Amino acid sequence: MTVWNVLIVDDEVEIREVVAEYLDALGHRVVAVGSGREAMDVLDRTDLRYDIALVDWQMPGISGRDVILELGRRNATQAVLIITGHMSESLGRTTPHVRTDIIHKPFSLSELRSRMEDLVAQSG
Repeated sequence: MTVWNVLIVDDEVEIREVVAEYLDALGHRVVAVGSGREAMDVLDRTDLRYDIALVDWQMPGISGRDVILELGRRNATQAVLIITGHMSESLGRTTPHVRTDIIHKPFSLSELRSRMEDLVAQSG
């Protein structure tokens, strides 16, 4: 199995922690933050390139869309899986320079893994 650098940006603590623990147990290198501001701080502190970012669309302050646009601007990732319970499929397609897909809450960890694998494969 290939090891990925994964960025998780989600203001819901339970989702963020469960997903981070799951991906860490699979052997991936995970950075998990709870806000768009924290994601921007992480991007400012390192030039690390992420194989995939999991980004909540609706967060207070800096939105998921803003995080995705910044990831694309910095060429920090090629793939983003948008995590949401509220967004239509078409809105996620408005982010340039980054291949995106959407997973709706609630989701299973096996569905998450499958969607991530597909998205990374398409982006590589």
